[in-house]
Amino acid sequence: GLTGSMNVMGPAMILSVAGCGELKPTMLDALKSDDFLKINPFGQMPALKDGDYSLAESGAIMRYLAASYAPDLYPEDPAKRAFIDWAIDRFVSSCYQDAVTCIYPVLGFASAPEDQEAAGKACTKNMEE
Repeated sequence: GLTGSMNVMGPAMILSVAGCGELKPTMLDALKSDDFLKINPFGQMPALKDGDYSLAESGAIMRYLAASYAPDLYPEDPAKRAFIDWAIDRFVSSCYQDAVTCIYPVLGFASAPEDQEAAGKACTKNMEE
């Protein structure tokens, strides 16, 4: 994956904590290669290859890695697991765009928003909800 990608960071952190696997930096042009498309036919990051098993999408990869290699991060208790799922889904549905708007410019992946103050306030509001 692309190291600074918001989509890649969560799975990369679990890889690091669990001590399983490694992040393989992938350049954007490689996402459409035949080899990569065998792992993720949508040609997007992140993608996971674990033996013969392939998986894509941050939330699915994080759940799989935690359940398989770091079960203390994804407990069996349904209420605790649901709370973790809620946080993952909340980021994807509500906070991801804030991260792209406010963090990607700092990393050099995007231009700064035209109204930086409004973008910062929107991000803060979503984090407080």
